[in-house]
Amino acid sequence: AALKRFVDYVKSHDKVWLTRRIDIARHWRETHPYEAPALRPSRMEFEEFVHAFGGVFEHSPWIAERAYELELGPAHDSAGGLHNALCRIFRA
Repeated sequence: AALKRFVDYVKSHDKVWLTRRIDIARHWRETHPYEAPALRPSRMEFEEFVHAFGGVFEHSPWIAERAYELELGPAHDSAGGLHNALCRIFRA
């Protein structure tokens, strides 16, 4: 009953969007299309990688050097993926 009253209340107003999850997802995809990240750690040369990420863990470039040797792939081109690779070296 409370949900019905809420829906009736919302419908009584102009410019209100009652939608399903799939509609929200489609709207988001159309309004904010995916753009590939400009920075791709998996495609960087060794020196460029170490220069860019050598200071991430307590200004210790050796962590970035060893992470580069992990043969990084597309999964490491996100902040989470790169962080995972650097953490693996740091913890080891």
